[in-house]
Amino acid sequence: MEQKATGELEDGEIVEWHVMQPRLIPLGWPLWRGGDDGFANPCGVYWLTKDPDKETIYVVSEIYAAGLTAPELGERILRRDMEIKLLGTNVSNIFDAIADKLVTP
Repeated sequence: MEQKATGELEDGEIVEWHVMQPRLIPLGWPLWRGGDDGFANPCGVYWLTKDPDKETIYVVSEIYAAGLTAPELGERILRRDMEIKLLGTNVSNIFDAIADKLVTP
């Protein structure tokens, strides 16, 4: 079942998005992550992919939380990266370099 929602960006632009049932990401689609560490407000970290044919961007996963220390947030990010197989792809970030030290199986 798909749900629709709308929102307004800071510049007044109205955007529409859809909440969809989980599905597998096709092999070959780009996958990346971005976020804000939330110094004064809760942090938000998002994993995204893009349908290369339709140019549609999908949010694959997110972390939205308050009160996390940098190591706690880093560990949550690494765990999520491993869940969605982001580590080892063409993503360059500091967490990849220290993944083995922070996350214990």
